[in-house]
Amino acid sequence: MNLKIQSRQILPAVINLKQYSNDTYRLQFTLDTTDYDSVNLADLIPYAITSINDVIDETMLTKSFDQDGNLVVTWDVMNYSTSQIGHVDYQIMFKDTDHAVWYSLKAMMIVSETIDADDHITANYPSLLRQWENYMNQRKDEIEQLLINYTNGVARIYIESTDSAWVSGGIGYKYTIETENTNVVGVYRNIEDGFEEVMVGVTVNEDGIILESFEKFDGFVAVSATIQTE
Repeated sequence: MNLKIQSRQILPAVINLKQYSNDTYRLQFTLDTTDYDSVNLADLIPYAITSINDVIDETMLTKSFDQDGNLVVTWDVMNYSTSQIGHVDYQIMFKDTDHAVWYSLKAMMIVSETIDADDHITANYPSLLRQWENYMNQRKDEIEQLLINYTNGVARIYIESTDSAWVSGGIGYKYTIETENTNVVGVYRNIEDGFEEVMVGVTVNEDGIILESFEKFDGFVAVSATIQTE
């Protein structure tokens, strides 16, 4: 199904799809321009944003150019967008790695009922990929903590600028962590809204991990460890 986006308006603004359709509708949106506030939309990532019963979802789209050089984004609609009868509000959005840069005006998909056969029962459920994504999002914090504490995974060793392990040395300070059988994955320091990786000198020997830094800092060292079992 071919659609257009002119001055941010999706045309036609209302389309009709059948319930339980899964990867059978291909919507292609041709943009009238790729320039937005000196930003080339072709350099950004396109998404379809849907709202179904106040549940917001986003699907990454593919990009291409037609024979006239117009930017075209393609959406292969999956069953989780058409499982419920009624209307689905949606927008096309372009964003960089951090935030939305451009978005269309809202349009609507009308999902019409199909014959209620037994083989449609499974269509009420998200795809396996969507189930896995929802599961991972629900357990994000728990899984992150498991990774931190997992013996053979990645652990965090927290350090503070007030620790006595900081000693003057070279052109700055040295911090020694007494540990065995570890590999340093990265060193991070506290910032206002999280952590950022810092460039420090790292030495791993029989004494443990030795950090060399121009200044003391609060943060953590991410290490991987392998514990041998008998």
